[in-house]
Amino acid sequence: MLDKVCAAFHRHRTSADLSLTSPFRVQGKLVLVTGGGSGIGKMVSTGFTQNGAKV
Repeated sequence: MLDKVCAAFHRHRTSADLSLTSPFRVQGKLVLVTGGGSGIGKMVSTGFTQNGAKV
């Protein structure tokens, strides 16, 4: 999943659609992302949020 998020980050430095399908289902899961305030961490956090995780 991280490789897809990083690829989206490089393609779209703005609000990218980071929705993913199986096998990375995180809906309803609690996720802790360190460094989620900027850069790649922020994109990872956004990806998890768009896929239903609580970040």
